[in-house]
Amino acid sequence: MNSSMLSYGLAVASMGVCLMLVVARLARFDHRPDHRSDAPRDRTVALKHAVPGNLTGLFRFVWPLIEFVAGPCHGLNALLMFERQQQQLTRAGFEEPFGPAQWLACRLLLSLTAASLVAMFLVVIGSDRWWLMAISTALIFALANAWLERRARQRRHELLSQLPFFIDLTVICLESGLNLSAAIEQAVRQGPRGALLRELQKVTIRLRSGQSIRQTLEGLAQACHLIQIDSVVSSLVAAQASGSDLGQVLRALAQQNRDERYFEAEQQAMRAPVKMLLPLLLFVFPCTFLILLFPIAMRLMSEGILK
Repeated sequence: MNSSMLSYGLAVASMGVCLMLVVARLARFDHRPDHRSDAPRDRTVALKHAVPGNLTGLFRFVWPLIEFVAGPCHGLNALLMFERQQQQLTRAGFEEPFGPAQWLACRLLLSLTAASLVAMFLVVIGSDRWWLMAISTALIFALANAWLERRARQRRHELLSQLPFFIDLTVICLESGLNLSAAIEQAVRQGPRGALLRELQKVTIRLRSGQSIRQTLEGLAQACHLIQIDSVVSSLVAAQASGSDLGQVLRALAQQNRDERYFEAEQQAMRAPVKMLLPLLLFVFPCTFLILLFPIAMRLMSEGILK
């Protein structure tokens, strides 16, 4: 009973500390002393562009707590291979100020929350299986990276699927007499929502701030981490430097990307029968043979052959 009360107290205390840290950091975030009146707004805008759009509200709410926990994590750069983690975050669509330290803080907070919930559940049902707390903590800590890899794959698929359409829009705008910067802005206005639209919106913001078109396109290639977009950016930079027709270059790149997507789809279709072989052997074939052999077995048993 004492161990149960102690575990219950630890769970409630940990959740209470988390809530108090959120309130304290939010209060500090909104009322910290600063000579600039627009400092909280600038920080909110930076966070809005640092995480994907459908996660902005969630991260904005817990961002002060994430920063508080991420402070000690910066010293673990070499130990935890933050450079590789930064590449994974970039492929998933995360940018500064959301870095590897903030991602580690998110994983730690999620693990602590899962352990607290499991402890409260064990106390309510009266169980003493406290090893479930350690299992839940390790499971949540590992599943967070699996979620990050899955999000990176989804973002890659969105970028590749939307790239030919945006190239075609840019070609139409270029052929109508606009320059490259104005053509990209028009493509952003008319393009569908997705990962590529979000990256192109950042491109337009950088262009309006006075950054050169070459630096902006290179930043787009670094943010996407895709060979296809790297080839588009290098071709655009080379064509603009040599004075070539950008429309013809982009049209050829769009057709090349479509051909690559068709080839990748054909490869996936060829791999599908191999992936279906194991489920067929484990589930479909045994049920089929059972249905076919059941009447024969019943007939043999009725004739006395099988006893």
